[in-house]
Order: sequence, then C-alpha cells, then structure tokens
Amino acid sequence: MSDERSAAVDRWLGPTAAGATLLAERIRPHDPMVADWLALGLDEVFADLLPVEVTIDQLPKRMALGDRTLKIEYAPIPRVGPVRALAVVMTDVTVSVARERLEAEHRVLLAMVDRISRDKAGFLEFVKEADEIIGGMAADAPDDLPTIKRQVHTLKGNAAVFGLESVAAACHAIEDHIADTGTPPEGAAWATLHSQWETVRDNLKRLVGEAPTGITLGDDEYVVTLLAVLNGAPREVVARQVVEWRLEPTAVRMARIGDHARVLAARLQKGDITVRVHGGDLRTDPEQWAFFWSAFVHVVRNAVDHGLEPPAARVAAGKPPAGVIDLATRIEGDRFVITLTDDGRGIDWGRVAIAAAAKGLPATTHDDLVEALFHDGLSTAATVSGVSGRGVGVGAVRAACLDLDGQLHVRSEAGQGTTFEFNFPVEAMAPDTHELLRLHGVRYPDRPPAETESSTSERPTPAGDLLPHSAV
Repeated sequence: MSDERSAAVDRWLGPTAAGATLLAERIRPHDPMVADWLALGLDEVFADLLPVEVTIDQLPKRMALGDRTLKIEYAPIPRVGPVRALAVVMTDVTVSVARERLEAEHRVLLAMVDRISRDKAGFLEFVKEADEIIGGMAADAPDDLPTIKRQVHTLKGNAAVFGLESVAAACHAIEDHIADTGTPPEGAAWATLHSQWETVRDNLKRLVGEAPTGITLGDDEYVVTLLAVLNGAPREVVARQVVEWRLEPTAVRMARIGDHARVLAARLQKGDITVRVHGGDLRTDPEQWAFFWSAFVHVVRNAVDHGLEPPAARVAAGKPPAGVIDLATRIEGDRFVITLTDDGRGIDWGRVAIAAAAKGLPATTHDDLVEALFHDGLSTAATVSGVSGRGVGVGAVRAACLDLDGQLHVRSEAGQGTTFEFNFPVEAMAPDTHELLRLHGVRYPDRPPAETESSTSERPTPAGDLLPHSAV
C-alpha cells in the first residue's frame, strides 16, 4: 500500500499495524474471504499473463465491514502497458445495498400476490414441497451429491415458475459451488437460501395466514354432484364424483406448466410460442404426484431452452416463427400416459454420444444414447445458464417416474422435434382412491374423458421412433 491514501482508509480499516503494508492484510480482520481472494487476484494482475481487464474483473467487488458494505473498484496505472500499480477506490454502499434488498423483497412479494391470485392451491403446494426440500438441506447437509443436486435444481426450477427469482438465484449459487468444487457448499450458501426462503414464508403468512386444510369444492362440482344425488344417479357415478373432490385435474398442472413455458420462451427470445393442452380431465392425487410434476418442469424448460429455435432460425428452416409445445394426458388400456412434444430442432444424438463417451458411458447403440441422456451430470449444452445446462433435471424426472412405477420413452428427429412420453399403471394416478373404489366394485376412471375446451381434437404426432428407456 502507498502512504498516499484517504483518511477514511485508516478510519474504516483501523490504524496501520507494523509490517501491514498489503491491502489484503488490512482487510483480513474484517473480511478474511475477501482478503484471500484479493491477495490471489492481485498476483495475477501484476503477473501480466492475461489482459489486465480480465484479471481486474476477477478481483472482489464488495467486502463486509461490520454491518456496512463497501464497494471496491480498481483502475490500472498506467492505463496502457504493463501494470505498475492499481488505484483502489472503496465506497460505502450500505444504504444502496439495503435499498436493493428491500426492492428484491418487494419483487418477491408482488410475484407471490400475482401467483396466489391466479393459482393459490398450486402456490401453497409448491411452498409445502419447498419446505421439505429446504428443511433437509443445511450446513450439515448429507454428502449424497446426486440427491442434493436434484433437489436444488428442482427447487430452482419451480421457484422460477412461481416468479421467486431470489430463491432461484440462491439455488443457482449452490449449484455453482458444487460444480466448481465437487462438494456440498459451506454454511453461508445454505444460510442465504434459508434467508431468502424465510422472506417467502413471512410474506405468505402476511398474505394468506396459515395454509388451509380440507377439501375446497368449486360451485360447478357441488351442483353436478347434488343433481346426481337428486336425480337418483347410480352409486358408482356419485362415488366417482365424490372421490374426485380430492383429486386434481391434469389440466391444472398442464396449464401452470404452459404458462411457465410461454414466460420462459419470451425471456429466452424464443418468441410467442403456442402451448396446446390435450385431455386434461384426468385426475391424479395431488400429494402423491407433486414430486413428479415438479420434476416434469425440467423437461419443459429443456424443451424451450434447447429444443425450440428462435423465430429467425425457424423461418430459415421453413417452419412457422412460433414454436409449438403439446402437453397431453390420456389413458391407453391400463396405462396412464403423459406426453410433452415440441416441434424444435430435435436431440443432437451426435453430441449426446460425445458427452457420453467423455463420461465413460456406453455410446454404441441408440439405446445407449437414450440411457446416457438421463445420466446425472451429462449435458450437451455449451454453457450453464440459470435455466439449464447442468444435466441434472432429466435425471430428477427419471427418478420421479421410477417412484411411481412408470416407464419413460423418448423419440426425436433432427429438425422436427422431440417427444417425452411417461406411462404409468392407471392405479398409480390415485392408489388409495382406486383401492377404495375397487373394494366396493367401482371402476375408476370409468372411461377416457373427452377433450377439454382448451385442447385441440388431434393428438400430437411427433416424428421418429419410440425408444424405451432401458432403465425403466
């Protein structure tokens, strides 16, 4: 450090101790992490091995000073040629940081108000699931990295669905740490996530109080069931109507996922995409299927991010500028089937083969490539973004599918699109309900339901061969 410096330096950092001529050592009593970071970074700046703009950009930009925050800026001397010295400017930005925090909390509150007004049940379910995930992840988190990565990635995706960007950002920071070090993060990263989540919980309590319990019955369902009883409908008909009070139409989930796909597409400059919903009158047990639908969001995000092309690229390929995603549920025989189809660029199986070989996975046959596609940590993305690129999401989907005794199939054709198909035993839709009705001689569901008003009459017909996932 030069003898020429502002008086504020000694006032903030304390008087200069004997031999403490390095800035990093003056900072160390206040912020040891920044001190270590600065010492290492300054060595690289003065080594003159990389452009000075690059090495300066890697230096710490903020530090803690008790309950205050200082911003740190650097300017090389001279500005052109080998660096002989750095001018370091520290600015107290405590007030600005507090304002940024309040603005972030305000954005979270507005996002919650919006989501609760449009989908209260869905938001409360997300909160319940997030409570379970976050409650199990702390400074003494387990060393099961695959599980941690899946949970954090799923939480990030669903926080983004509900507009909670601060929670998603905290999850992304944890993912970055795991990717960089291969170990669970230290307590500070978990503390940040817990702090962001506490803000959500506090806001939720202010907005809706304690989460309601019991069955919420819509007017239409009430009237239909009442008329069935008054008109002497068969007991089987009334029983099916009553059990559906506790089940959730798949249209609710698909509409929620479709909304997210459209918002995400706009953010990624993929244009105003079309999302079509087919067969949404089927119902599943909301609690038993919560984990699957949460993981299913990863398939949708991948379809938008990796599958659908930007409008200009679609037009150049002879396609309409707006991409299309089809979401469908149906019953085929004794199987309950969920599909997602996009009309994008298709899976680049060549890149999957390269990525699989790099991880030592079999990549000889097409079935090998399908298997590799769902391997944890395998990704064909060139960069990691806040949306995808870590190769974790599809692994979470496979795990959720297996938990429900399901099977997963993929078909894709270059330039035409991709379909993910999940099929399960019909009984898996609502096991307790199916068993209760079976014991009383009632079959459920009685028949495949008609298409919803928001759906189209035709089913999606993606190109390519159906490829069963060998692990399921």
